[in-house]
Amino acid sequence: MAVEQTGLRGIAALQAEASLIGASRAQLRSFARGMLPEGRTGAFEPAASQPDMWELRVQDARLGAFRFYHGEPECGDPDVAVMLFHQKSTDGLSADEIAQAQDRAMAQAQRRYERGRPCRWGHVDHCSSCLNQ
Repeated sequence: MAVEQTGLRGIAALQAEASLIGASRAQLRSFARGMLPEGRTGAFEPAASQPDMWELRVQDARLGAFRFYHGEPECGDPDVAVMLFHQKSTDGLSADEIAQAQDRAMAQAQRRYERGRPCRWGHVDHCSSCLNQ
């Protein structure tokens, strides 16, 4: 949806989408290895309104701000369970409306985390979705 909103078409849209996916995956891999970007304050923070969620921030010059909400299970297997990835909406919204939208997204991620905990979010040994693969 983020790429569609730019009006890009064809190869330019595919390149923008691939760039966002690549940047997001690279950042997740870095965080999973415990590497935080120097000089990027606020890139990784506890989610303001949810006890089990952490927020990873990704900024794309063309596409805007994106957020990952994830949990870090105590068992360490998996190390990171991403519950929600979304584009942060700010256009025409007040600060309160932006905060409310973020709180709703965080609450949705928290619900997914709690529901998925008993089955480890579908994770299995040698999971193809794991970041160390």
